Amino acid sequence: MIGNPGQLHFEHLEHDSALGSWSLTTARPLGALGSWVESLWIASSSDCYAQERILPRSTTMILFNLVPHPQYLEEGGGRRGFLTSWVSGLQQGPLEIFPSRQICNVGIQLRPSGALPVLGVPPSEVAGQVVDLDQLFGPGVEEVRMRMIDEPSPRSRLLLLASALERRLTDPPRLRGEVLEALGVLHASRGKVPIHRLVRGSGWSERTFIQRFREQVGLNPKRYARVLRFETAMTGLLGIERVCWADFAVAHGWFDQAHMARDFRELAGATPLEVWRHQSPDGLSLLETESR
Repeated sequence: MIGNPGQLHFEHLEHDSALGSWSLTTARPLGALGSWVESLWIASSSDCYAQERILPRSTTMILFNLVPHPQYLEEGGGRRGFLTSWVSGLQQGPLEIFPSRQICNVGIQLRPSGALPVLGVPPSEVAGQVVDLDQLFGPGVEEVRMRMIDEPSPRSRLLLLASALERRLTDPPRLRGEVLEALGVLHASRGKVPIHRLVRGSGWSERTFIQRFREQVGLNPKRYARVLRFETAMTGLLGIERVCWADFAVAHGWFDQAHMARDFRELAGATPLEVWRHQSPDGLSLLETESR
């Protein structure tokens, strides 16, 4: 049984720029919940950016919408609305989001080791997709969302959500030790370790290792390492005033600048320069003041 949901470290940020103004409250679990959840957060804004391109990351995200206005995802040539709650699996390309003018989102950022325990299904089943959360959690998830709406503050909303997660995680499925070890090595190397070393360390055949890793993490190890390198590079671009792209590429695990540029086009749908110019303050999305 996981301990006190009060074991959360809270941070609050206010942002004001040409893109608009918004607030972000983040809670990082300090107890056992932290082994599966990187952070809980709540973001509020109004009359901000018109379009957001969510970039691939190494973590699965659960989201709750606390306002009566849908957010829209560009999908298959049209737009799909999300009004209540959903989960975004590991992606290998950008997600084009068109938010409402008023935003109040609550998120759960799952650790790579936490997607299987929290979702209760193999992460490979939601990889590359955005799925309504009640398909996985059942109708009880809407009760949690409505209770968060009734709470008076970001802090109390996140405490309520942490308690709901703890109740769900009393006896969760767990990753194989070999997969956990491979994840640790991949993250320590920031996606630079050769995959054959992970296979050898697991003691499994290459086919078995790749199959079990993909099922329990969401992507096969080579593709996961690629996303991890990209995510690390995105963080590395924050706050830099000048970039030598050739040096930057090699420092972040690419063979050369051309190799990096190909990955950026596939993962972000943009060049490294375009990504650098349009990064959000957290570095994990691109923001536009006018929608296409």
